[in-house]
Amino acid sequence: MESQDARMFGNFLIKSPYPRSTVKVIFGDNSIYWISVDLLERYPKCRLSYDAHRGAVKLNWLNKTQTAAFVGYLRNGTWTSRRPEDWDESPHYYNRMQHCLSVHGLTLDYEMDELARLTFEDFTKMADRLSIFGLVEMLREANWTLQSNQTALAEYFTQRVSMSEETITEVQIAG
Repeated sequence: MESQDARMFGNFLIKSPYPRSTVKVIFGDNSIYWISVDLLERYPKCRLSYDAHRGAVKLNWLNKTQTAAFVGYLRNGTWTSRRPEDWDESPHYYNRMQHCLSVHGLTLDYEMDELARLTFEDFTKMADRLSIFGLVEMLREANWTLQSNQTALAEYFTQRVSMSEETITEVQIAG
């Protein structure tokens, strides 16, 4: 019942639901990190994601880079995402802007106010440096990628529909 209470009333528990001094934290990209209970206890909403059967906290989806930066913050108390190459507004610059927003969303979900402030500041500093031309160019590239993916999918589905049932069966048997 204690683990159920931990999920339902995480902000109001006095006793920690975590049985050990470190807790396995599983992210959506299936990466696993061991985090000190002392660090997790700073953020009571993490208790809501604790699964006693698995003995792990399951957090929202982040990609590998975002997960590493997030765990780095939990362990070291520092947030770093901007890099020297960001000053030339390379394509990685836009990826890191999206990276900041993704981590920012997770921090809001788990009431990690300090990290939320840091990620938002980082994002706004990066966004302030964009010219309208740079923004339009980034959106044009994203639109082109989206259209080419949609075209490839449409062609694939057109081919699948035009194949007869016998051909589909033959492909499945041969495969």
